[in-house]
Amino acid sequence: KPKKGFGPPVSLWLRTFLSDFLKETLSKDGLSQSPLNYDFIKQMMNEHFHRKADHGRTLWSILIFHLWWNRYVRNIS
Repeated sequence: KPKKGFGPPVSLWLRTFLSDFLKETLSKDGLSQSPLNYDFIKQMMNEHFHRKADHGRTLWSILIFHLWWNRYVRNIS
């Protein structure tokens, strides 16, 4: 059989053992100097945690972008 890729279970990770890290990193204080919209992200996190929608991949992308931005862009000036 040909190779078949797989994706990590980020939706589950963000609901379980990474939930505190996600909430802290993407909190209002955490996003205070960020170009990201806190209210929109908060709504997505609430929907994800209450299983109204699966925003795992989007939240993962936002989390990784925010960590990158904090490290490499915000501190340039």
